[in-house]
Amino acid sequence: MIVVIEGIDGTGKSTLCKNLLQNLGGIGYATPPKILTEERKKIDKFSSPQESFVFYSRGIEIAFTEIAQLSELHRFIFIDRYWVSTVATHLALGARVEVSKMAKYEKLNSTTVLLTVNGEKQSLRFNKRGITDGDQKLLKHFDEVQGNFRDLIQKYCRSHSTIDTSEFSEIEVCNLVLDHVKGLSFYQ
Repeated sequence: MIVVIEGIDGTGKSTLCKNLLQNLGGIGYATPPKILTEERKKIDKFSSPQESFVFYSRGIEIAFTEIAQLSELHRFIFIDRYWVSTVATHLALGARVEVSKMAKYEKLNSTTVLLTVNGEKQSLRFNKRGITDGDQKLLKHFDEVQGNFRDLIQKYCRSHSTIDTSEFSEIEVCNLVLDHVKGLSFYQ
């Protein structure tokens, strides 16, 4: 089973993935893939929205292949950001995006969990963990990006759940997702 965790930065995606791994086992996977880490630093700092989209799209293509291989070996895969993150953020930044081409990465036996957060709570979390160049670029697009996430997931993700993490603890968010996952027909 593949559980994709989506949402703007500061919603608790990475923390949720770690907590799900502790509860269900499996493997965690973050995009863009590790092979692109050094290139990502330059892209996030210096690229145009279109150059950034091309880079992150390439990362999703690599991830799709790697995740397919991992799904043959692991019962659970928890993905920290996937194709919806790439599309939602780059649409807000003004990149030319063919959504239908990116939606082909939607997996049949997956569920998507959209984490949302209010601006005040996101700011507090950024103060605690720091803010990246990528975070900085998206701050002024907060409402648009969150709206893009909601619209894309509603339209393209067959199985999904949305949780506003603003008022829940990390444990409460994890428990809500565990309930969602265990209630799915393809949970085994």
